[in-house]
Amino acid sequence: MKTKAFLMCLSMSFIGLATSCTSENEEPGLASGKGTFALDLKSGVEFETETRTVNESSYRLADNYTVVITNQSGTIEKFNGTYSTLKNRLPMELENGTYKIQAYMGSSQAASQNAFRSEVSRTFTILSQPQSSPLEVTLKPEPTCGKVLVNFLKDGEDGLDKYYEDYYVTIEGTEALGSSYVTWAKNETDPWYLQLNASETGEDVKYTIHLTAKDDYATLLADGSKTISSEISSTFNLKRNKATKLTISANYTPTTEGGLKIVITIDDTTNPEKVIPIPVPTSWK
Repeated sequence: MKTKAFLMCLSMSFIGLATSCTSENEEPGLASGKGTFALDLKSGVEFETETRTVNESSYRLADNYTVVITNQSGTIEKFNGTYSTLKNRLPMELENGTYKIQAYMGSSQAASQNAFRSEVSRTFTILSQPQSSPLEVTLKPEPTCGKVLVNFLKDGEDGLDKYYEDYYVTIEGTEALGSSYVTWAKNETDPWYLQLNASETGEDVKYTIHLTAKDDYATLLADGSKTISSEISSTFNLKRNKATKLTISANYTPTTEGGLKIVITIDDTTNPEKVIPIPVPTSWK
């Protein structure tokens, strides 16, 4: 009797193990069997300006993306490799069930000048699709960041170099940055890629222009002392896969109503040009 009971217990254990293995690959309620799927992957990166540190064109090549296919719970991996490799195996056969597929490239950081993340994920269900008519799956990975560029006009009457010893911009205010910020220096050339939330309305990014005037353009205070430091802050809206360019120049008119002003042009096709005055030295009046 003990031997019989042991065999029954062992038999039930094997049945449970087999059931467990099957459930990893098949969705409950779906008939057993196999089907095929085909994948069409096209990059959705809309950034157009090439940079010195990031080859954006490589993000627009679908073959460069890594594709990962797992069962729905993510516990069993069916494929992990580049799209160029996967294409040679398409249409691909899988057991009936629901699967998760992800395509990605690059790394995700709160802010970076060296890389950004482009990704997409979705699920699909195999229902015994024949080889002749596989399930068509479409993926379009897009950046999880926005792109910020600053252009300082330096030469001529509107050039910052004529009036300022130094100038730079700090950028902050996104959820990913938290209480930190990044800096666009006076001679900076590479854009910042800022991680953004997935909201369709984007995020408001705060920028502050820090100015150090030359002594001839210092601000005279009431007590006769001079100050050469000024700060100008404002915000702009930034969305994933979109770029905003700040063009900053000087506008000096030596009149009572004039003086030194900063002209900020925000190029995202919607924000108007802003002219923001800073304190005018009394010697100009």
